[in-house]
Amino acid sequence: MSDKKNTLKVEPMDTPMWYKVESQSYPTPNEVHLEDYDGNGNCNCQDMSFTCLRNIKKQGHKLRPVDYGTKEKKNPERTRCKHVMVAIKYWSNRTLREISRELNKQ
Repeated sequence: MSDKKNTLKVEPMDTPMWYKVESQSYPTPNEVHLEDYDGNGNCNCQDMSFTCLRNIKKQGHKLRPVDYGTKEKKNPERTRCKHVMVAIKYWSNRTLREISRELNKQ
């Protein structure tokens, strides 16, 4: 993925709330599970494994999701990597569209 590209490709998987999200560093997409950690989400990327999970463990049972931040200024307390954030945006946009269509049928 080039540095000029601002979005990451997202593909739903067969399991609800599971997504494949394009990686900027590797040819294989990352796997995101939005339902993990009480809805915080989980990913198999290095940022999630080394930074986000450490912060999740620090918070303990009172998990408060902390967003990624930006590429230029990552939040050091983040519990969500950028792949989780992209999947959440994808999920919420699709869900809102479906709800809106249902409401407009009435």
